[in-house]
Formats: sequence, C-alpha cells, structure tokens
Amino acid sequence: MGRRLVGYEAAYLAAQVRELSASYGAQGQAGKRSGLQSFGEVERFWTEEIEPLLPGFASMDGYLVATEEVEAIPENSVWKRASRD
Repeated sequence: MGRRLVGYEAAYLAAQVRELSASYGAQGQAGKRSGLQSFGEVERFWTEEIEPLLPGFASMDGYLVATEEVEAIPENSVWKRASRD
C-alpha cells in the first residue's frame, strides 16, 4: 500500500514538473541568460541598484549606525572588518 501511494505521488510530481516546465518555456523564458554575466557586473548591480535601497528596509534599521555593540568588537575580528564594509 505504501509503495503504491509513493508511486502515485511520484507520478503526480513528475506531471507537475512537465506542466510547469512547458508553461515556463511557453512564456519565452527558457534558454534566456541573465543580464549579469560576470562577478563584476553583479557587484556593480549590487552597488548601484540594491545597496541604495537597503536603508529603507525595516530589517536593516540600525545597521548603518555604529552601535556600542559594534564598537565593542575587537579590532582584529573578522566581524569588525565586516561591520565597516
């Protein structure tokens, strides 16, 4: 009984993969390459497009200000270096 149920689930998932893959291909997305082709391009995109938005993220609140906690990190710590970058 258990093997039969697993077989049904596997068949269902395989059908879903086929359907979603066909849908993705039909939308013209299959085979397209990302506009970012190198690490340098990714770094530039991050610096120019993403990084300026970070201060507006609620989860980043307070990270742009050196807090007492950050100041207490020893100078030779990798975390101290990361807190300044």
